[in-house]
Amino acid sequence: MNTGGSERQVASTILEIRKITKEFEFKVCVLRNVDNFKWYFEENNIPIDFLNLEIKSNPISKFLKVLNYFRREKPYLVQANQTETIFFLGLTKYFFKAKGIIASILIHELWKMRKELKVLLAKIPCKIAFRNYDSVVCVANSVKNFEAKANFHNPSKLTVIHNGIILSDYENLKPTSDLRKELGIPPETKLILNVGRLDEKKGLRFLVEAMPQILNQFPKTKLLLVGDGDFRTELEARIKRLKLEDSVLLLGLKKVNEVQNIYQNSDIFVFPTLTEALSNVLLESMVNGLPVIATNTGGNPEVIENGKSGILIPLENSKAIADNVCDLLSNPQKMKILSQSASKRVRENFSFNKTVNEYLKLYKSF
Repeated sequence: MNTGGSERQVASTILEIRKITKEFEFKVCVLRNVDNFKWYFEENNIPIDFLNLEIKSNPISKFLKVLNYFRREKPYLVQANQTETIFFLGLTKYFFKAKGIIASILIHELWKMRKELKVLLAKIPCKIAFRNYDSVVCVANSVKNFEAKANFHNPSKLTVIHNGIILSDYENLKPTSDLRKELGIPPETKLILNVGRLDEKKGLRFLVEAMPQILNQFPKTKLLLVGDGDFRTELEARIKRLKLEDSVLLLGLKKVNEVQNIYQNSDIFVFPTLTEALSNVLLESMVNGLPVIATNTGGNPEVIENGKSGILIPLENSKAIADNVCDLLSNPQKMKILSQSASKRVRENFSFNKTVNEYLKLYKSF
């Protein structure tokens, strides 16, 4: 359970449904004890169980542990996020009773699993598990189209519920503190921001590699990376190799209110992800009025109208990142127009009220 979009979407959905109805009680079950975000669930009185499954443990022992958990809890509905959870829940459904099970699909996770399943014997149980769901929620139309073509799920059970954000959290936006002063950065320095898990799939190496070109044109610029993950060591080595230690700041994990203040203090948000479903940090950066540069993949083009509410660029392209950052920094009027359009786009099309009502409608259909 990291501080990624999936975890925050789960927490937000539970909190908002609680405000609307008392018809459902919620519990979160985490397969492995990676609990960077545990504090947020505890702070909001959302119960959590950790099954502590070891990554390399026997699949049969994992299966039995998950099965025993569901038999003990006797859930009315179960919703699975992330690939391993979707796999085990799909298989265990045969052995415990529930009104329904729901898969929430993240495209890059299932794509990775399919890529690794080269043995027919491994593909068979996965296909059985994935097709055993009563409903499959895709967080973007691009995900639904991918799933329909991949034929791992029953196409008639695929439905789209876009991620959304709680607009009331973004009223009267203003910085709560001077981030530049806190970090010892001169006030005229321009801040480029990325928020999210430090993962190779997020394309952060290309963002870091864009910095020398950006600094050549705009020396008073810094890149802020908020988050943590397995790719941190690789990023640190790359930053050192490019002599960017003073220009790229790894800020680590931050609480929600701290991240919000960082958005408000930054100038441009760059989202160079290599694969994505529909990103919460993309929505958050846009509603905060940041001009956004994002890769043209997954659900990104469903959120961004290229050239109007943001800029879409090719994958794995440091030059495209640098060129567009420099273009924006040299054109304040263009930044202002993109900023206003980005905020308007999210507020009109990605309200969390709509997301929650669609989930409630789905839950009540069982």
